[in-house]
Amino acid sequence: MVKNIQSNYFEYALYLLTVSLFFGNAFVSIATVVFYFTLLPNMFNYKAIKFKNLFFIKPFLLMVSHFLVSFLVLCATSSSLNEVLVIEKYLPFLLFPIIILNNRDILINKQIAFNVRLIFIVTALFSFAMSFLYGLWRMFFLEENINHIFITYNFLTDLFGVHHIYLSSFYALALIFCLDNYFDHAIDTRKKYLLFSIILFLAIILLSSRTVILATVAIIFIKIMLNKKKKLKKVLSIFFSTILFGIILTISIPTLKNRIVNFNTNISSYSGSSFRLKVWSNVFEISKDSPVFGYGLNKSQDVLLNQYYKVNFRRAFLRNFNAHNQYLQTIIDEGLIGFIFLLLMLLSPLFYSKKRDSVFLFTILMLIVLISESFLIRQYGIVFYCLFFCLLLIENNNYLPKLKPY
Repeated sequence: MVKNIQSNYFEYALYLLTVSLFFGNAFVSIATVVFYFTLLPNMFNYKAIKFKNLFFIKPFLLMVSHFLVSFLVLCATSSSLNEVLVIEKYLPFLLFPIIILNNRDILINKQIAFNVRLIFIVTALFSFAMSFLYGLWRMFFLEENINHIFITYNFLTDLFGVHHIYLSSFYALALIFCLDNYFDHAIDTRKKYLLFSIILFLAIILLSSRTVILATVAIIFIKIMLNKKKKLKKVLSIFFSTILFGIILTISIPTLKNRIVNFNTNISSYSGSSFRLKVWSNVFEISKDSPVFGYGLNKSQDVLLNQYYKVNFRRAFLRNFNAHNQYLQTIIDEGLIGFIFLLLMLLSPLFYSKKRDSVFLFTILMLIVLISESFLIRQYGIVFYCLFFCLLLIENNNYLPKLKPY
C-alpha cells in the first residue's frame, strides 16, 4: 500500500514537472520542490537509494560529476556562504538522476513514459494556443492599427513569461515526440501527429529563434533519414512542403523577415549575429585572466559587466547581457575544468545509447541551442535539460538489465 502511494506520488509529481516548464519560473520552482520530495521516503532508509546504479549509466554519472565540479569550483571562488548557496539552482544535475534511477521500475512501465511524452505534447499545444490567441487579441485591439509583432518573437511569450529561445526549444522536443508517434503508430493516428508537428513548427517559426529553427529543420531531416524505409518519398514531400510553408510565413510577416533575412543586423529590440560576436569577443577577453577555474557562477557576470563598461559596450552593459553562449558561459563561470565536464555530459548520450532516435535528436537540439544562449543559467532551462536527459536515457532498454535489482 505504501509503495503504491509512493509510486503514484512520483508519477503525478513527474507529470506536474512536465507541465510546469511552459508556465514560467514560479511554477517550475514549485513543481521541482514537489519532485524532490519523491526522494524523501527513501531518505529514512539509505540502503534503498542505489547510488551505485549511477556507475551503470555513465551519462548519469557524468551529470552528477558536472554538478560536483560546479560545486567545488564555486567553493574555490566564493568568499562567503551566500555565494556558495547559488548552487541550489543546480541541484537538478545531482538529484534528478538519483530520483529517476530510484523510481526506474515505475518508468519501465511504457504507459508512464508515453504519458510524459503525450502530456508534454498537449501542454506545448495548449500553451501555444493560449499565447497565440492572446497575441491575436493584442494585434487587433491593443493598438489603432493591426500590429503583427504581438504574435511573434518575445511578444508571443508575454502571457506565461518564458524566454522565446527556451519555449521554442520545448516546442522542438514536443515536435520530436510527435514525429516518434507519427512513425511508430498506426496509420489512422498518423494524421493527428502530423498536424501537431506542423502546428509546433509554426510556433517555432513565430517565436523566431534562428538557432532553434535551424536545429528543428536539422532534426526533422535526420528523423526522416533514420526512418527512410517508411514511405520516404511521401515523408520528404511533407518535409519540403513544411519548410516552404515556413519560408512563406517568414517573408509575409515583417518582424520575422527582419529577424531571418537581416540576421547580421541589429534591429530595434533584438540583435543580429554581429551583436553576439561582439558579446562573445568580450567574454573571450575576460576568460584569459582566469582560464582554469573561471570566476564563479555569480561573480562572472560582474566581471563581464565591467568589461562591457571598459570598452563602452553600452547596450550590453545596460541590459546586463550574459555570454549568450553556454560553452563560453561555462568557461567564465567554471573555467576549462567545468567546460570539459559540460562537454562530456552533453555528448555522452551519443555514445551510450543504442536505441538512439529521441536521445540522439534531443542531444543535437541541445548542442545547437547552447551555441546562441546561456541555456543552463535559468531554472526552467536546467530542469528541462536534466529531466529529459534522464527520462530519455532511462527509456533506453539497453541500460535496464545492467542495473542492480532492489
